Amino acid sequence: MIPERATHEDRRRELALWVLYAAEFNGQPPLASLASVDEAIVGTAEPLTAKQVSPYHRVDRFDDFIPERDEWEAMRDEVTETVHLVAHQMALIDEHIRTASPRWRLDRMPPIDRTLLRIGVAELISTDRPRARGTVNGLMEIAKRYGEEQTPRFVNGILDQVRRNLNIPFN
Repeated sequence: MIPERATHEDRRRELALWVLYAAEFNGQPPLASLASVDEAIVGTAEPLTAKQVSPYHRVDRFDDFIPERDEWEAMRDEVTETVHLVAHQMALIDEHIRTASPRWRLDRMPPIDRTLLRIGVAELISTDRPRARGTVNGLMEIAKRYGEEQTPRFVNGILDQVRRNLNIPFN
């Protein structure tokens, strides 16, 4: 069974991934994307029809995959903190990724991979005592859900190299 803290941390990372990926996809700054996502979740949404609510006639929509308003409001501050960490340290984060991955240019990496790496590096460099094992393992699980087949190994390899470059123990 996954500890509740790990599940909470993974969900925070996942929501931050959505915000940062949306920013990149839409060509907007991360903080503007955060405001857009927040408005989409907290803003007034049209209620579902009886047919959409029925489990036998469920319509898969993007809205079915975004967090419920209560979940978002409970995690908003933590997601915001993660997005701010990445947004305000983007140049430093990207430099760490470039150093750890000399054969892969950032602009050639798939956007999901690049975004996962940015979240991971932000976590590794932003705290006095980073939990490298939790960061790497959590992002690998998210990479399995959202990335290509090679994404988990790629993310693991680059984050591990960043960790070693910064002399952070894997604990």
